Order: sequence, then C-alpha cells, then structure tokens
Amino acid sequence: MDVWVWLAIAVTLFIIEIIAPGYFLIFPAVGAMAVGVADLMGVHLIEGQLTLFAAVSAVLFAVTVRRYRDMLSNRKQALVNLPDRLVGSQGTVEDPLTAGRGKIRLGDSVWLARGPDLDKGRPVRVCAVDGTVLVVEPLE
Repeated sequence: MDVWVWLAIAVTLFIIEIIAPGYFLIFPAVGAMAVGVADLMGVHLIEGQLTLFAAVSAVLFAVTVRRYRDMLSNRKQALVNLPDRLVGSQGTVEDPLTAGRGKIRLGDSVWLARGPDLDKGRPVRVCAVDGTVLVVEPLE
C-alpha cells in the first residue's frame, strides 16, 4: 500500500482514540505509523507491511498490558469502607435503634444499622454488613 494510506489510517485511529479514549486504538495507530515510515524507507511489499503492522501493534499491546497490570497490582485499595474492614469495628448508637433499625457512628461517619433495640450513646460492634446497612450487637 502507499505510504499515505498507512499514514491516513494512523491519523484516523489517533483521532478516534482522542475522541473516544480507551487505549485500544493507539496500538494499531502506532503500528500503521511505523509501516508508513518503513514504506518511506523502502519496504513496499504488502506482506512485509502487514507483518510489521501486526508485530508493532502486538508488541506495544503486550508491553503496555503488562505494565498496566503491574501498576494495578501495586496500587493500594482506594476504598476505605470495604465491608470486610467494617466487620468488628466498634462505634456508638447515634439514633436509637428501635424496631431493629437506627443509626450508628463509626469514626466520623454515620451508618444505617440493624440490630436489637438500643439507646443513643450505647457502644456497639459491627458483626455483619448487609448492603449499606451494618448489623450490630451491643458491647457488654
């Protein structure tokens, strides 16, 4: 193919990537750019161009996916209030638990709670999490 076809493909893919980012079109865009440059330097056989396009795209994808995966595995957990972190926490009743429902305070947050009837200020422990409702028991 002509050098301008490969460069047009590269520019088109770059523009689509900019409009709808997702990093999946950047690899073939760079591959097409590499083939366009290679065509300028004398690689005119379509088999060589297609092989170079596939190789550059695949290598860039493999390297980037590996780095992205490493970056995600080294990232600390962004969520502070994961359910498994809340179980066992101790707090106090903020709004009295009546008819099994009320609110408790854990640190600087107030949570919906379910458990036995308890008065305001009573210390409680979280024994389970049901969606956004904490299941509590009184501390003795």
